[in-house]
Amino acid sequence: GVGDDGTDADADRRLRFFTPTREIDLCGHATVAAHAYFREEGLLDGDTTTALTNAGPVDVTVDDDGTVWMHQTFESVEPVTPDYDRLGGALGIDPAALEDVGADLAPAVASTGLRYLLLPVNFLEHLSTAEPDHDELRVLSEEFDLTGVYAFSFDTLESESTLHGRMFAPAAGIPEDPVTGTASGACAAYLRYEEAFDG
Repeated sequence: GVGDDGTDADADRRLRFFTPTREIDLCGHATVAAHAYFREEGLLDGDTTTALTNAGPVDVTVDDDGTVWMHQTFESVEPVTPDYDRLGGALGIDPAALEDVGADLAPAVASTGLRYLLLPVNFLEHLSTAEPDHDELRVLSEEFDLTGVYAFSFDTLESESTLHGRMFAPAAGIPEDPVTGTASGACAAYLRYEEAFDG
């Protein structure tokens, strides 16, 4: 059971996360930052710890050099029937940029604790110049019970990168998140589900 400090028998501590407008179930970068702080303050008993979140328990490992790893394990992937005109309008890009890659990799809702709509985009140029309609993204988010929309492309700035992504979550009070652990985790689950890579 959950004790007075908010932890349960399987967790070392309780974490809660808040955007400017509401509480969310999980936040990757806040989890990493919190555990970096706990390590600095000598509050960790070992190199592996568990935090109880509204999305469930999250295991965290801290390396000797202070690198923090959050393990995302709650996976679900739900393919969706795409309306490319609507999705393109919501992202502010040509629907053909979605439909082109969608023939091989269709959009889906995926989660490792937070639900995101994953939208593959054919070229970085289209993703970079996207001018999202935040009102329409808010409607989409409410309709599909999403935290946000994660658009990504395998066309990247750096050759060693796997993909380039942008995440929009206006329904959670975040027009665009400059970096997102939970959407990246959901995207990894989605790409594994789609068998997009060998290994």
